[in-house]
Amino acid sequence: MELFSLFFLSLLSLSIYLLFLRPNPNQPKITGFKSYPLFGTLPEFLKNRHRFLDWTTEVLSATPSNTAVFRRPGKVHGIITANPANVEHVLKTNFENYPKGTKFISLLEDFLGRGIFNSDGDLWRVQRKTASYEFNTKSLRNFVIDTATVEIRTRLVPILEKAAESDRVLDVQDVLERFAFDNICKVAFNVDPGCLGGDGTAGGEFMRAFEEAATLSSGRWENHMAKRDQCPSAQGAWNCRVEQEGIDVYLLSERGVAKQSRMELMSVCSRSCQAEFMYAFPQLYKIKKYFNMGSEHKLMKSIATVHEFADKIIKSRMEEKSENKDEDLLSRFIGTDKMSTELLRDVVISFILAGRDTTSSALTWFFWILASNPEVEKKILNELETIRNRNAKRIGDMYSFDELREMHYLHAAISEAMRLYPPVPVDTKACLDDDVMPDGTFVVKDWFVTYHTYAMGRMESIWGSDCCEYKPDRWLENGTGFCRQESPFRFPVFHAGPRMCLGKDMAYNQMKSIAASVMERFEFDVQGDKETSPEHLLSLTLRMKGGLLVKVRERCMG
Repeated sequence: MELFSLFFLSLLSLSIYLLFLRPNPNQPKITGFKSYPLFGTLPEFLKNRHRFLDWTTEVLSATPSNTAVFRRPGKVHGIITANPANVEHVLKTNFENYPKGTKFISLLEDFLGRGIFNSDGDLWRVQRKTASYEFNTKSLRNFVIDTATVEIRTRLVPILEKAAESDRVLDVQDVLERFAFDNICKVAFNVDPGCLGGDGTAGGEFMRAFEEAATLSSGRWENHMAKRDQCPSAQGAWNCRVEQEGIDVYLLSERGVAKQSRMELMSVCSRSCQAEFMYAFPQLYKIKKYFNMGSEHKLMKSIATVHEFADKIIKSRMEEKSENKDEDLLSRFIGTDKMSTELLRDVVISFILAGRDTTSSALTWFFWILASNPEVEKKILNELETIRNRNAKRIGDMYSFDELREMHYLHAAISEAMRLYPPVPVDTKACLDDDVMPDGTFVVKDWFVTYHTYAMGRMESIWGSDCCEYKPDRWLENGTGFCRQESPFRFPVFHAGPRMCLGKDMAYNQMKSIAASVMERFEFDVQGDKETSPEHLLSLTLRMKGGLLVKVRERCMG
C-alpha cells in the first residue's frame, strides 16, 4: 500500500511538472516576463513581490522597446510599458480607446464614487470642465498659497523647532502627511481637521478613516496582480499569503529537483493552488463585501465615517446659502448648480486623495535623497539666499507666488526626485478594442495597459547612461539656469494628455514653499543607512516603509 501511495504521488508530481511547470520550448518569446503554462507570470511575480517596482523595471529595461506582456491565468492579460511613444498613444493619440474602464472604476467606486479621478465619458468631462475653470482662477491660487503659509508658520515650523530642541527622532513622512491632510482639507472644504496641531479629535478620526479606506480600496486593485493580506493601516504593506516553499514548487523546472519530500511537495502544491485560485479570481472581494466580512467590513466602516464627515459639511454649506462665496473648492463646485450632493462629495474626496498623498510622498523622498547630496542642498540654499536678498527678505519670511517661480534650481531638484521616486509609480487603463502600439505590441480588447512611471525614470533610452543618478542639472537649460519643461510622455508624473493633472502648478508651488521654508531654517540628519534606498510601500502612492526618521538641527541664522 505504501509503495502504491509513493508511486501515485510520484506520478502526480511528474504530471504537474510536465503539464503546468515545464517551460514550453516552442512558445514564442513575446514578453519580457517569464511565463509558465496555466500560471502565467505568477511564479516570477511571487518570487519578486517584495521588489515589484525594481523587478519590473529590470524586465522592461531588458526588452527592445521597454514593453512587456504580463500574463495572468485565463484569457485577460495586459502589457506594462515604459516607452514614451506608447504612453503618448494611450494617454493622448488614442485616448478614447483607453479609459479607466468599468473594472477599475468599480474597485474604487465605494470610496471615490464617480468623482473626477474615478469616472469616464461625459461624467468625467463635466467635472473636468468645471475643475479646469476653477483651477485657473487667481483667487484659488492665492487661497492655496495663503493656506500653506499659515500651516507652515503656525504648525510645521514649531514642530521642527521642538524636535530640534529635544534632540528626538522625528518621522518626517508622518509630519508631511499630516500637514498635507490639514492643508488639502482647508483648500477643499475650508475645514481644519487639526491633525498636525491641536487635539484634532474629529479631524483625526476623519484622517484615520480616510487612510484606512484608501489602503483597503487599493488592496482590491492589488488583488488583480496577486492575493495579499491587507493591513488596515496607512502602511498598506504587501504581505503575500503564499510561502517561500510554495514559490520553490513553482520554480522546480528551473532547479530540476524538489527540495521537499514528496508528501511535503503535495502539501505545498495544495497551498500554491489556493493562492492561484485567489490570483485567478481577484473579484473575490465582492463575496467578502456581500457577507460584510474581513477587510470589506473594515472598508465599509471607514467609508461611512468619511462620507458622514463630508456630507455634514456639504449639507451645512448648502443650507447657509451665503452671499459671500468662500474660496475653497467645495464652494466653487456648489456654485455651479450642476452637481448632486453625492457627486459633490465624490469630487471633494477625490481632491483630498490627490492633494494629501502626492505632495507628502514627493517631499519625503526629496528630503531623503537630499541627505546624501550635500552639493545639491548647497545650490538650493544659495538660490534661496539670492532671491531673499533681491527682495529684501529675512530668513523665516514666506515667499510670494512670483518669488516661488524664481526658484528654478529647487524646481529642478524636486522634479529630479520625482523622476526617481514618482508619487504614483504606475497607472493602469483598460483597452476597449484591439489595438497596436507604436512599438508594434498588439493589445487585445479587454486587456489592461499599465504605464510604468517609476521604470521610465530609470530607462537609459530616455535619460541616458546616468539615468539612475540624482542630477538636478539635467533639468536646467544650458546657459540660462532656467528649469526646462519636459515632455509629459517622458515624465508622466502628473499624467498627460486630456487627463493631465490640473493641480500640477499648485503642487509645485506648495512643495517649493515647504521645502524652502524648511531648508532655510533646519537640516535633517537621516537616521540609518543614507546610501541604500528605503524599502517601498505601495498603497495608492509610493511611501517609505518605516517612515523617514531624522534628527532635526536648526541652522545658524547669521
